[in-house]
Amino acid sequence: PQLTSRTKGDWAALYRRFLKSPNFVGWYNARHAEVSTKLTLLHLESLSEARIECWMEGKAEVELVDMVLRIRGKLSEGERSGLPISDLVKERLQAHVSRIVSTLPDDLQSVIASKS
Repeated sequence: PQLTSRTKGDWAALYRRFLKSPNFVGWYNARHAEVSTKLTLLHLESLSEARIECWMEGKAEVELVDMVLRIRGKLSEGERSGLPISDLVKERLQAHVSRIVSTLPDDLQSVIASKS
């Protein structure tokens, strides 16, 4: 949208009235949902493009397991809410999970595998 207008008027009052109107809540909720969706998709995309091996260096087992659970949770949440997550991003994130799990001890791998 254009930030400047040649139309003269009391813009502050106009916006004040809009903020108090019933239309604001609907507009805000729709805009919030749109921005949240976009932000979640961008987060998943950037996570999928990350060099997970570099991140894993020096991390404790608990941090690795936490990352596996977070990635799985984000993917599940995205599918539940109908986010249009690309197949490439899903594949990359699943590869990250597999790579992380493969570095864990066998007993922990079996526990994590049983939770998937």
